[in-house]
Amino acid sequence: MKIFKTEHVFDYSWEEVTRAAFRKYPNEHTPRVSAVDVLKRHVDSSGRLHSLRLITSCWSMWTSISFVKMLGLEGSMYGIEKSVVDPVEKTLTLRSRNVTLNGLLNVMEVLQYRADPAEPSKTVLAHEAEITISSPLVSGFVEGRMVDVFSDSAMLGRLAIADLCLAIQQEDKEDKEDKAFSQP
Repeated sequence: MKIFKTEHVFDYSWEEVTRAAFRKYPNEHTPRVSAVDVLKRHVDSSGRLHSLRLITSCWSMWTSISFVKMLGLEGSMYGIEKSVVDPVEKTLTLRSRNVTLNGLLNVMEVLQYRADPAEPSKTVLAHEAEITISSPLVSGFVEGRMVDVFSDSAMLGRLAIADLCLAIQQEDKEDKEDKAFSQP
């Protein structure tokens, strides 16, 4: 088992980052994620939004492994993401795991975005992934490679969130201008 762990501070509010996180895929920085489908969504009695989403992606590193080709898994791969938005605590927690290759490769990923208590205009992201390969013959190599992939993907994901936050700020500005213009 290998663990990937990182933390990052965004220079955007928790509200902006949370909105961006739900619009993150697909994006130009991580084209491997081709679709995100909401399977279930509800608000609990405490006002927290719970979502269950199916993530569709294509990981090119796996398509070159002949065992994967023999299993017919050259196309899309799937993951499940459960998220909870807590507007009172100002946290967004995303927990995901792979569905494809589950049992051979197990990836458990947690991202938590929380308002920075010291600077409310900023958001702290804690990102962790636990990667386990069931085959001891290749586990060290593949787990190590997956940590490298997560490191690269985390950087690209942060770029996507930052780009989306800028777009959200622009949209909000335009909305305010439109409302001001439409007032008598």
